Amino acid sequence: MQMREGQCPKCGKRLQIPEELKEFSCLYCGSRLFSYELITEEEKPADAVQDYKVFTKEALHAAVDFPDSMGRVTKTEFFSYFDSYYAQCAAPFEALERCTLAYHGNREDFLAKAAKELMQKIEDWFEAQKGWKLRHRRSEIIERTKFTIAIFMVPTIRKCAPEIGLSFSKKLRELWMDNHPDSPFELATYDDLANGFKKRPLCFITTAVCEFRGQADDCAMLQDFRAFRDGYLMSCADGAELVREYYDCAPGIVSRIDFCEDRKTVYDRLYLDYLTPCHEALRRGELSACKERYVNMMHDLKKQYQMN
Repeated sequence: MQMREGQCPKCGKRLQIPEELKEFSCLYCGSRLFSYELITEEEKPADAVQDYKVFTKEALHAAVDFPDSMGRVTKTEFFSYFDSYYAQCAAPFEALERCTLAYHGNREDFLAKAAKELMQKIEDWFEAQKGWKLRHRRSEIIERTKFTIAIFMVPTIRKCAPEIGLSFSKKLRELWMDNHPDSPFELATYDDLANGFKKRPLCFITTAVCEFRGQADDCAMLQDFRAFRDGYLMSCADGAELVREYYDCAPGIVSRIDFCEDRKTVYDRLYLDYLTPCHEALRRGELSACKERYVNMMHDLKKQYQMN
């Protein structure tokens, strides 16, 4: 009987298994493995085992240990917060890329297994949280974690591990959606988020809604709101401060909607409940009423997305 020799990717112990065996359990740590995962000297350098251990040990931290991330996606805080997050969280994904690129087997299968392992750690962490069995508490925990994953972890992975980042992120999202289908997220890059802060203030949310609805950048609503901003609003005593506040918060709100929510539902609600009545008031010359409704919209969004 021909035997295949190699190291267990979990515990590093030397194993011998029959060549025809496709799946087996490690005799030392009990991990369930496929035969292609057995590490041979020809397939992986010795330090790749350590790289994978770094990934399995440290990757969970990137998903669950940043509960304040939801309030940090503002113009004044996002860039410094992301830099701090990146410095703390890039290492396990850089390690995953190194051991994946060194692997001579099916790399997509290897990444799928890594994503599955990380997702299982996240689920185990969920169940260990206080109040997890309570519906409202469970929803809060899931949403906070999803936000960190979508707005900070995925962009970090795609930035620090460009060779595997998109593929690994897709696999992780698929597993997330299997477990939490009512809490979707999209795969953003750092540039997607950073570029969002370059848009003009006040009309930012209106622009996002109009773009999603297929309306041109020079549509009547956007032109009217821009004129309102540059004219009436800036003439108000609190106008400049309102514009500054919108410019600080609006990009983060739009990023949250675009990458962490059901965009159609949210943008349709904003269009019908806020922007259309606001625009109608503006067209009637009711400038103070327009201002009040827009301010109320921003207040409600900031409260909803915990940006106060």
